[in-house]
Amino acid sequence: MACNVFGVKRWGWLAVLLMTPACGDDGSSGGTDGSSTGEPASSSSDPTSAQSTSSSGSADEGSSSSSGTPNPTGAGSCSGTCAPPIPGGWEGPVKAGANAVDCNGGFADPAGAYFTDFDPGQETCDCDCQPIDAACEATVEVQVFGEGGCAGEPDYTAEVDDTACFTFQGPFPEALDDAGAPTPLAADFVRITQVLVEGGSCAAEGSFNEGGFNDSVQLCAPTAQPSLCEEGGPCIADNSDTCIFQEGEHDCPDGYPEQTLGFSGADDQRECGECDCGTPEGICGASLSLQDAACEAGTTITIADCLDTGASAITSATFDPGEAEVTCGGGSGTAPISGTVEPTDPVTICCVR
Repeated sequence: MACNVFGVKRWGWLAVLLMTPACGDDGSSGGTDGSSTGEPASSSSDPTSAQSTSSSGSADEGSSSSSGTPNPTGAGSCSGTCAPPIPGGWEGPVKAGANAVDCNGGFADPAGAYFTDFDPGQETCDCDCQPIDAACEATVEVQVFGEGGCAGEPDYTAEVDDTACFTFQGPFPEALDDAGAPTPLAADFVRITQVLVEGGSCAAEGSFNEGGFNDSVQLCAPTAQPSLCEEGGPCIADNSDTCIFQEGEHDCPDGYPEQTLGFSGADDQRECGECDCGTPEGICGASLSLQDAACEAGTTITIADCLDTGASAITSATFDPGEAEVTCGGGSGTAPISGTVEPTDPVTICCVR
């Protein structure tokens, strides 16, 4: 009786060639040439970015092969399912699962793991914008109203700088001439305007999410080479999904229509361009102490106050710009990305259910 030789090259070792009975009466030989286009990923690979089961299916799902057909009894008979013949250049049969745990039963040998479902990440860079050398304005406008509070147009204004004990200078308008008041600014209403941030710049460093792979696939090789059916395909005893694979990107051959592309990693050559952060913006926590001629007995006001000076003998003031709350504004806060990112070392996995 003629016999067929069926060999499979495993990743990291060479399987023993098994002599099996011929699957037909004509003595023809079937199976695959077991060729490989390169050294695949190590069977100890353990992709950590995978989050869900591969679309190729888990090895322990136990679903029937819709394309396989039972083989008649007699020479070369198959008690399970006859998978389609494996074309030249393709390796298999293997099963595909989510991790090495899925390698069990008749397909218990892990035969390489690959990343799948590549996500390139962002298309632009995020900019971390930080203000540099931004400071508060060195002067504040003091507004004085003769009556009616701090509404409308002030009757008198003065620019007070941050030198010690600024003295208010006239002439003062008649609207501030209150009978019996100790000074022109007594018995009036006073407020100060906002003190803004000025100068400086916004420096930034761009960064982006490098992306990654959302899934992975584990290939599982048979512990013993399956016999061949009359049509030349392997006999799969457990009736579960059957796959073949080949390095590179290829169209799936007839009989194995469901494709999964696996990769060993990604090559990211992208860089961030110049960030657009705008200019520093902010308001300072300024305050003003209204004082007498000796720069004493002061009453402090902020931008939120409207002070009734009453009988105070106000003739001078001391300005404190306070601390600035600075942000970078006016820009997009993003930068363009140049370069490319591509997954590397593709492997085409084709399966039949």
